[in-house]
Amino acid sequence: MLETGQSWWLIKRSSHLGLAAAFKVFACGIKAFQRVGRFVKPTTRLMQLFGPKATGSIMELTVEEFRSLAKGEGIPSNLQIEDGYVLLRLNRKYDLGLGLLVRGVVRSQIRKSDIQQISI
Repeated sequence: MLETGQSWWLIKRSSHLGLAAAFKVFACGIKAFQRVGRFVKPTTRLMQLFGPKATGSIMELTVEEFRSLAKGEGIPSNLQIEDGYVLLRLNRKYDLGLGLLVRGVVRSQIRKSDIQQISI
């Protein structure tokens, strides 16, 4: 894991990492986490890769609910968990990224440019 400013990156272990440490790194590997205010937020790419291993905080979406989120609307949730980030899963098999659950309403945290690439 490499920390750069407000972000953390997953990189493959390599004997060359010591040599690279002398350089100012902008980006490498997969961006895994980012500091958002006082919270550390997993990235959409991390959730898409490792979402299938998730065991909790999962919001199962229908196509209609996804379309509402894509329009920037919040959708009600009956998840019995604390407010925070949830994995958005479409049709019980597609891990899309994160949503933010606040007081029973989930809003998408997926970038609009990423949402536009999802075809349903």
